[in-house]
Amino acid sequence: MGNRAIELVSESPGVNQIWLWRNVVVVTWKGKATAEVARKLGPLSREILPRTRAPKLSYIHVVPNNLVMPDADTRDVLLELSREHVHETACVAAIIEGGGFWASAIRGFITGIRVLAPRELNLRMHKVVAELLPWFPEEHARLTGVELDPEELLRQVEHARTGEAAL
Repeated sequence: MGNRAIELVSESPGVNQIWLWRNVVVVTWKGKATAEVARKLGPLSREILPRTRAPKLSYIHVVPNNLVMPDADTRDVLLELSREHVHETACVAAIIEGGGFWASAIRGFITGIRVLAPRELNLRMHKVVAELLPWFPEEHARLTGVELDPEELLRQVEHARTGEAAL
């Protein structure tokens, strides 16, 4: 698996884009996460994993400032997915952009999932993409055997974050 450019593999217009780079899935949220959209993540993960030839996938969710808060049904679907896919998930990072009450509420939403998810689920929250370093590449390599160049990881996530594939 070379350092090829990130690839858009799925999109729910106005809601999210799902990108793949090596065996890292980057989900960029654009609109309110719904249970219907969240349910698509499970089958997509099962399709993506064999393409990577890696034992596990890692996930980075990018949540822009002031995104509408997901509802309880969406939380339940995300929790169900975390339980279903824990053994093929290496690590999960959530980048919560912005601050204030909104960011605290989103962090609380994610913490609720984390508390109820299997203990093996390795999930961390960050404020900016750069905070993925050094934790994410090191943990990803430890759990998958796939080395990620830290600077290239940041570059690829930034391209997904802005909605443009890297060259």
